[in-house]
Amino acid sequence: MENEKRIRRRFAPFSNTPVGIKSSILVVLMLLSVMTIWWSMVRTISLTQKEKYKQMEYTVVTGSEQIVNLSVESAVSIAKNIYTNEAIYDFLNEKYSSSAEYYAAYYPLQRNTALNIAETNIVKSCTIYTQNPTVLTGGSIKKLESAENDYWYKYFKEINKSTVICIDQSKNAMILVRKLDYFSLDTGDSYLCLEMNAKVISEFADNLDFDGELYIVSGSYVLYSSDRNVSSSEMIDINQDFECLTRNYYTMDIEFYSCSHKRGFGDFIAINKQLMILLVGIVILSVFTGRLISMGIKRRVKAAMAEYKAIGIIQHTRKGKNGKDEIGMLMDICCDMSEKLQLQGTESRQRSDSLIRRESDYASLFSTAMRLDAELAFTEKYPDIRLEDISDEFIPLSKEAELIEKIAEKFGGKFSASPVSDGNWMVPAYSFALIAEDLFSHFDDVSSNILVSGNTAVLSFESSEDPPSDFLLKLDAIFEDNDISHEYSFDRSYRFNPYMRLKHCLGDMIDLEITYRDRLRLVFTVSADTGKGDHS
Repeated sequence: MENEKRIRRRFAPFSNTPVGIKSSILVVLMLLSVMTIWWSMVRTISLTQKEKYKQMEYTVVTGSEQIVNLSVESAVSIAKNIYTNEAIYDFLNEKYSSSAEYYAAYYPLQRNTALNIAETNIVKSCTIYTQNPTVLTGGSIKKLESAENDYWYKYFKEINKSTVICIDQSKNAMILVRKLDYFSLDTGDSYLCLEMNAKVISEFADNLDFDGELYIVSGSYVLYSSDRNVSSSEMIDINQDFECLTRNYYTMDIEFYSCSHKRGFGDFIAINKQLMILLVGIVILSVFTGRLISMGIKRRVKAAMAEYKAIGIIQHTRKGKNGKDEIGMLMDICCDMSEKLQLQGTESRQRSDSLIRRESDYASLFSTAMRLDAELAFTEKYPDIRLEDISDEFIPLSKEAELIEKIAEKFGGKFSASPVSDGNWMVPAYSFALIAEDLFSHFDDVSSNILVSGNTAVLSFESSEDPPSDFLLKLDAIFEDNDISHEYSFDRSYRFNPYMRLKHCLGDMIDLEITYRDRLRLVFTVSADTGKGDHS
């Protein structure tokens, strides 16, 4: 008795504490849990936002760099086409004696393919400057003397490279310059000048819809700024929060800067204001509900005590040993009722035995019904296939093999089997025969094989055809479920009935292996425990 008392005290914490105090303790623990979860959420959101902003900034920078690179490479490609166009050199080499002679050569030049495709959404304008004194200024042709004071010309002379890209701030444009020397010119130097369209870069950057600052600059010139008030690089305050990238394009460096407008947790609260109010309301409601539950327990226990005392139930000798709180009082009442419960135990066991017998009878009846359903389904489909002595629920595997062989002959399929002893293996009648009929009728080139070895009998069906995934998933579900009787359909057109009957009758003694997913191969393994001694 002393040992029992010590055990009960050890495993009955707070047994002398009123329910109201217990409820308060639970409320405090719940609030601590909410605060812990809240802090974890705040920390997780902050870290996630930080990573998200970094990814956004990097994506914007790399995207902007790619569109600038695309613009530059497109302009370079256009310049190369013009640079290697012999018709343009022929025009520039010609010395014209009159304006009529000049325009007679100029208009065909204007239809030149290289010049026609030069002015695109990438290239705003295409101009050829030449020292030929006989050309007339107009259209795409200008005299070089008119550009000798331009920034691009001076920069080209200074750099002295074949292709030059620069920013001409006087024209507020990015310019690509290439000297035309692919063929010799007898009339003096000529230069190709492509003014690139900065709107392409601006429109792309605007379409990014980036919530933050984005700057694309070259030296002091700003190619793009998300802040319309910024007109030069000196007005940009670059700090460590910016994602930076620098790329060289021939003779010009372009720098890309991006920085997201970071939102703090206060912004998160403001955005989810209604949810925060709902959360506070749930916490308050939880506290209030806990108090109501506490009051309900106390009131119900007191009412139960009064009721049981009023009807004169005999008190148990161990009353008062279950603690002093309300739950302990309820346990005392349970002790009073234990004697009656023990008397009812015998009657309950008798009822349980009766239910077990009924369940056994139902299982037997259900198995018989499935057996008759299978026989009717087989007879309707193949009235000409009959075997003698098939009246029991279980038949020898050799008899079932004969049915499978005849089904295979009907469909022109292949069948092979090792010798099977009539007395060693018993399977549900028509089960594998109907499975064979299902597979032969739904798949082409099906072959079947039966191999008996040791304590197992293996029945396999194979086809090179790709089986539907829902068919394989259904078979997996059938042979993984221990009770499929509620799914069995006495509609004989339901193709999965034979599989469910096989699983129901053999239970753990049958196993299905689906070897492949890209072609049909079903392997049924029957263990030796399904011998005739169990099912005859």
